Amino acid sequence: QDESTQAEGASAIFNLSQIGILPVTCTELQTVTRNDPVLSKVLRYTRYGWPEEIADELKPYYNRSSELCIEANCIMWGIRVVVPQKLRQRVLEELHTSHMGMNKMKVVARSFVWR
Repeated sequence: QDESTQAEGASAIFNLSQIGILPVTCTELQTVTRNDPVLSKVLRYTRYGWPEEIADELKPYYNRSSELCIEANCIMWGIRVVVPQKLRQRVLEELHTSHMGMNKMKVVARSFVWR
């Protein structure tokens, strides 16, 4: 294997480990992302290319499109998992129950999830 293939493999393993930290499963993320009206388009456009005209709800994702990738059919923004709207409350509740304080909770949330 060449160095770029090894780096891509290491990156994929790291990204999957980020998903594993969340209070939702990878399967849940995949299913809800696929069924979310906005994120299903982001998933498709990230995989196959973005159209010339972008709907307003897609612009935050389009503006970061060069930073988005797909790992295990989940959308990643760098090392952050893009959490679908339907799962956000559960992720937030889990962060709140950790009792780490507001500032630390925000830092942890920003390091693992986007949106």
